[in-house]
Amino acid sequence: MSEPFDLKGLIAIVADQLVIDPADITAESHLADDLGIQSIDLIKIVMAIEEKYDMEFEDIDQEQLKTVGDAFRLLSEQFTQA
Repeated sequence: MSEPFDLKGLIAIVADQLVIDPADITAESHLADDLGIQSIDLIKIVMAIEEKYDMEFEDIDQEQLKTVGDAFRLLSEQFTQA
């Protein structure tokens, strides 16, 4: 892994996948309501994270992912278990 997984990195990937300015995304940004993320978008974001950090995530419960901060916490837990 070339760099640590952090919130800034997650926001950069989300922004890249959604083609929006990273400055428009915060930890409190609601994935669906604020960013318009749908299930397919979330899959693409997770795949981009896996590729960038050379990591595979276990099944992710999308019901737990309401905000960018939720996604960061859930994915961070899986990084620490690897």
